Amino acid sequence: MPLPLSALSFDDDFVRSLPGDPSSSTQPRQVPGVAYSPVQPTPVAAPRLLAWSDDVGRLLGLERPAALGPDVDVLAGNAVLPGMRPYAARYGGHQFGNWAGQLGDGRAITLGEVLRDGARWALQLKGAGRAAYSRFDPHLKVVARKGKSFEATPEMLLKVRELPGVAQFTEVIEDNALLRYDDRQMVVKVKGVSPNYYVHNHLDSAMIDGRFELERNGGRYAVVGEGVQRQLAINISNRFAPLLLLYPKNKKKISLDPTEAFNDVRIMPGGVFRLERQYDDQYLFVPLAAAQALTGYDQKRTSLEVQVKDPDDIRATQKALRRLLGPEFKVLNSDEQHVALLRAVKVEKAFVFVTFTFILLIASLNIFFSLSMLVIDKKKDVAVLQSMGADPTTIRNIFLTEGTIVAFAGAFTGLVIGVGICLAQKQFGLVTMGTLASGRDQPYPVKMLWQDIALTVIAIIVITIAVSIRPANQAANIQIRDNI
Repeated sequence: MPLPLSALSFDDDFVRSLPGDPSSSTQPRQVPGVAYSPVQPTPVAAPRLLAWSDDVGRLLGLERPAALGPDVDVLAGNAVLPGMRPYAARYGGHQFGNWAGQLGDGRAITLGEVLRDGARWALQLKGAGRAAYSRFDPHLKVVARKGKSFEATPEMLLKVRELPGVAQFTEVIEDNALLRYDDRQMVVKVKGVSPNYYVHNHLDSAMIDGRFELERNGGRYAVVGEGVQRQLAINISNRFAPLLLLYPKNKKKISLDPTEAFNDVRIMPGGVFRLERQYDDQYLFVPLAAAQALTGYDQKRTSLEVQVKDPDDIRATQKALRRLLGPEFKVLNSDEQHVALLRAVKVEKAFVFVTFTFILLIASLNIFFSLSMLVIDKKKDVAVLQSMGADPTTIRNIFLTEGTIVAFAGAFTGLVIGVGICLAQKQFGLVTMGTLASGRDQPYPVKMLWQDIALTVIAIIVITIAVSIRPANQAANIQIRDNI
C-alpha cells in the first residue's frame, strides 16, 4: 500500500559506515580521506509539484503527494524528515583520458536512504545548493586592479605556477559579446579558458546535453548555458549551424561597415550545462584561443583562476599571491568574487528600510493630528483632572500612554499582516520575478530574519511615540481658568 513520504522509514547507513567531512562548510575545497560532506539543502521559494513518475512511486511504495504541502517541501529541500542526514558525496575518476582527482556532488545532495520491502534506495535532490564540491568558483581569482584585463607574461605565469600552495591555475578571457544563431541573437558573456579548466571545475555533472569538451579531434566547440540554448533554440546535433560570436574591434575610428567594426568567430555548439540561473542565462564557454581571436587580446587575460593545494591554507596562499603580484592586482577569495552582488543586496535592503521609514513618518502625521484634535476636544476634561489634583506630568503621561497604545497596536497588527504575507509568498509564490528559461515562473524569494522584524517593530514604536510628544505637552499646558 502506497504511503505518504512522511510515513516512509529512512536510514543513514552511508553516513554511519563511511568516513565523513568534519566540516559542513559549503566553501569549495579539497576534502581528502572522506566519502561525503554533510550539508543542508538550500531552501527554495514556494515549491510545488510539477511532475511525478508513477513507476518510481510504486518502486518506493510512495503515494503521489499533493501539489503543495509538507511532502513537497521535503522533496524540494525545504524540510528534512527524521532519519535523514543530508550529504554531498565525494568521489574521483578519469575525465577525457585524464585523472580528474576529487570530483563530487557539486549541486546534488542525498537527503536520505529509504527502506522499503527489504530494499534500500537513496533519495537524491538535484540542484540542491552549494556543496564543498561545487565547481564554478575558483579558490582564488586574480584580476587587474584597474581596467578589465592585464598582460599575462610568461614570466608572471611561471612565478604564479611555482608559488608554494598553488596547485594549478586557469588562464581566462571573459567579456560580453553578441551571439547569433540562425536568425536569433542575444548578448552573452563569453568565457575563454585554457585546456586545464575542466580538470578542477568538473562541469561534466552539470551537463544536460553533450559533453564539456571545448576541443576534440582538432575542432573547437562551445558549451552554452541552458537559458542561452533555450532562448536561441540551439541544436547541438545540427553540424551545419555554427554559432557566430561578434566583438567590437578596438579601433579609434568607427566604421559603418560591420565587417570592419567587429571581430567574428564561428564555433560549433558542443554541449549545454545547467548550474544556476545567473550562469545558465548568459554564459558560453569557448577555448582560450577562440576568445583570443574574438577579443584580440593576444597575451592579455581578464583573470587567472587559481586552485590551491590545501583549502585550509587559502588565506595564506592569497596573501602570498598578493605579495608576489604587487598592488596592481587583486586576489579574490570565493566570497570576494561575489562582493558586488552582496553589496547590492545590502544597499537595496537599506534603501527599502529608509523608504519604509519615510512612509511611516508620513502615516504618523495622522496620529499626530488625531491626538492634537483629542487634546482640543478634551480641554474641559483635562481642566477637571487638574482641579482634582492631577499635575502636568500626569496629564502628559495620559496622552503619551494613548500614543504608546496606538504604537504597539499598530506594530502588532502590521507584524501579523507582514509575516502572513511573507509566509503566503513562500508557500504560494504570489509575486514572481519572471519566467525561467524552462518556462516556469520564478517566485520572488523571501527570507524572514528576526533582526529585521525587531528593527521594523522598533522603528514603528519609536516614530509613533515621538509624534505623540507634542500633543501630550499641549495637553499638559492647558490652564484651568480658561477651560472651566
